[in-house]
Amino acid sequence: MSLAPGSPLRVAIVGGGIVGVDHAQAYQAQDDAELVAFVGRDATRTAAIAERFGARPYLDMAAMLAAEAVDAVSICTPTAGHRSFVEMAAAAGVHVLLEKPMATSVADCDQISRACRASGVVLMLGLTHRFHAELIKARELIEAGRLGPPMLAQDIFSFGEHGPWPDWYYDRAQAGGGELMHDAVHMVDRLAWLVGCPIVEVYGRTTTYARGLAGVEDGGVAVLSFESGAIGSIFVNESTYPIRPDAPDVPMPGRMELEIHGPRGTIR
Repeated sequence: MSLAPGSPLRVAIVGGGIVGVDHAQAYQAQDDAELVAFVGRDATRTAAIAERFGARPYLDMAAMLAAEAVDAVSICTPTAGHRSFVEMAAAAGVHVLLEKPMATSVADCDQISRACRASGVVLMLGLTHRFHAELIKARELIEAGRLGPPMLAQDIFSFGEHGPWPDWYYDRAQAGGGELMHDAVHMVDRLAWLVGCPIVEVYGRTTTYARGLAGVEDGGVAVLSFESGAIGSIFVNESTYPIRPDAPDVPMPGRMELEIHGPRGTIR
């Protein structure tokens, strides 16, 4: 990506939900970015969010791309729509920050990658854990050989919520899955990043033990095998109690812990 010196990155956001607003707040905090457009499905909400952040509202991405000279777009829509929005952006020569999970199928993931490569645009996924200071330090130590080859890993992510996510989150056709898609994706990414090689085999089980959800899982356990011969496990859970809208001040007994072991040491 090449910008004229002193020119801000002109950005549009597609998706007016919780994450779209998070992206808007982040861009607003940057001196070198300018949020110029907001695309959403609900006219009233989209207009209100756009006004809040000093952007122009649109109900159609194609219309926005035709009207605005944007450098990049954040795509923060339900997962099932990611491929079509990325393809529009790529065809227009616009760089893409795509929220995780990437898509609901491997075929759509592959097509998203192909579309961006063919158009020469940058595609970045919202895998934010790679920017956590403690994980950056862990990667530095592993790359320096302090552990020896990382060969055994365990990642635990357990928390609760006081209120439900939007309806699409619980619809497998729109979301592609539950906790494995929306939170364990961070665990899988950071383990592959820290161990330093792809995951080549996975097996595990999921559950809907707390909500009785018909469409998506609220917990899961999996064992991972890495290309290097390393092995690891993930435990993800979104149903640690209380799941109570009447108790917003009750602390959640959550837990996020990652261990990586090598023949010379351990990072925890």
